[in-house]
Amino acid sequence: MATNRDIIELLHRLSESQRRRVLEFAREIAEAKPPGGLPSDLIAFGGRIPLDDLQRIQDAIDEGREAVNLTAHASTSSVRQPTRREAADYNVRLLRI
Repeated sequence: MATNRDIIELLHRLSESQRRRVLEFAREIAEAKPPGGLPSDLIAFGGRIPLDDLQRIQDAIDEGREAVNLTAHASTSSVRQPTRREAADYNVRLLRI
């Protein structure tokens, strides 16, 4: 594992422009949110998800399922299931609201 001394030693070997790039990169990763956002971002959803949906989610988690099919109860068979990518993109957009 790198120590402060190792990092400082390597920084001394770099040019001024390279050190600026390292500093920019370090700032970016220090300020980056984890994928999907911060857990505190989810507080805005409190009370917005219907209780029956929450129960189905909890049941799926308890059963060890990988995904929850919330459209299975749809009244029409023409409802297309989202792909994993579409579902992930939708979840990311929700977290940014």
